[in-house]
Amino acid sequence: MIRHLCASTGTRFAQPARKSVALLAAVIAIAATMLTAFSTQAANAVTTGCPSGYVCIYPAAGWNNGVPQLKFVAYGPADLSNMIGTHRVYNNQTGGATVALCTNYGGAACGTYHAPAWYADVDLTPINSVDLATALPGPSTVGGSISTTEIRTRLRDWYLRAPSYSQSTYIWDLGDTRHYRTDCSGTADMALHLNVDDNTSAIASDTSRFTKRYTLSISSQRSAVNSTTVKAGDVFDDVSDGHAFVFASWNSDGTFNYYNFGGGSSGFAPPEYHTGAHITDSSLGYETTTHYVIYRYNKVTGS
Repeated sequence: MIRHLCASTGTRFAQPARKSVALLAAVIAIAATMLTAFSTQAANAVTTGCPSGYVCIYPAAGWNNGVPQLKFVAYGPADLSNMIGTHRVYNNQTGGATVALCTNYGGAACGTYHAPAWYADVDLTPINSVDLATALPGPSTVGGSISTTEIRTRLRDWYLRAPSYSQSTYIWDLGDTRHYRTDCSGTADMALHLNVDDNTSAIASDTSRFTKRYTLSISSQRSAVNSTTVKAGDVFDDVSDGHAFVFASWNSDGTFNYYNFGGGSSGFAPPEYHTGAHITDSSLGYETTTHYVIYRYNKVTGS
């Protein structure tokens, strides 16, 4: 309407029109500020049903009368299943803990990491996992400190690229910072962004980089393995059989997920992502569970 008046009557209405637009813009800005404030207050005022320290997903837009559909509390990635259409996602974690929505399984290809008190109504159709992190993940340097979130991202990238198993082939890592060997221990070196090429024996003896955590042949140490004692990037090292795999994440039922790269029956098979494993399983990574010793890289940060 303003555009029509200006065109038909010359410049007499140009200044009032600009004032009207400016006034309208001011009203919109004030309304947006009020809406943001109202939304923040609303999240605090309503009964969300999401416990402190959790990330919750609701069955549709809105709070669903305080009844979440899913609740997540453990740090690390959690895969989603059949989450179609719009759902409210709410980060009710504390201490600066963040959450991201990821288009790939296993906490890979994640978007923005959102701070506590964030919530939004989101189309989860393209989202296949969420990632709960203690802090915003950032890129590491070769041989430097590295977060558990970045470790999972590097592992997922390696898995999706699906290199053939080889003890003599080296390929670029995520970000093209260094070549790593395409075998089991090379996968561990890559995941941790090491500046050396440790094999299974070297991991066990490299006390400057690794700390021994648990010997699984000792029943008391094996029973001590849980979501508070083992985290992403921990290496399950079996020197006797010459094999190792890298721990990825815990599931809410007490099982865990890990990346294994052993070549399979063909000797050339690409990396595998194993889900739902249990520390009481007789074998892990196709080797006897009690043959493994768990080591932790000394520069891993986060839970």
